[in-house]
Amino acid sequence: MLRKNPHSHRNHVKIAIMLTMLGGISPSILMMQTAEYRFLKNHREAIAAFDFLTVPTLSFRTLYCFFAIEHSRRRILHFNVTLHPTTTWIMQQLREAFPLPCPYRYVLFDRDSKFGNEVLQFLNSSDLKPMRTSIRSPCQNGVAERWVGECAS
Repeated sequence: MLRKNPHSHRNHVKIAIMLTMLGGISPSILMMQTAEYRFLKNHREAIAAFDFLTVPTLSFRTLYCFFAIEHSRRRILHFNVTLHPTTTWIMQQLREAFPLPCPYRYVLFDRDSKFGNEVLQFLNSSDLKPMRTSIRSPCQNGVAERWVGECAS
């Protein structure tokens, strides 16, 4: 259908909006039908996430706060702060956050340049399946991003 009409995806969005307005279907129900949401819902006990948040100091320096969070209970597994996050420092934080044997199977994280090939190799060797979010899609790691928002407020 996309070959016939390259704008057909827009038609699907318009239909979804019309159904929402006319039929009383909430947008959250439409969102629940996506494959990503179903995966996150079905495997939430086996998913953890990690990310950085930045905190400016009074002396105009930036602190990088690393945290790991589990998806099922939204419990912070690990938290640490540094002025200069290096790959070796990140890998040490991951060792402390996910000791072996680890109850998690999947680890969500964004496409930050700090999470390079060494981090991917470490996660694969730890029997954790790394799952990167899409570019500029913070909603795919909503649990971690929501916690960052709570810290900021």
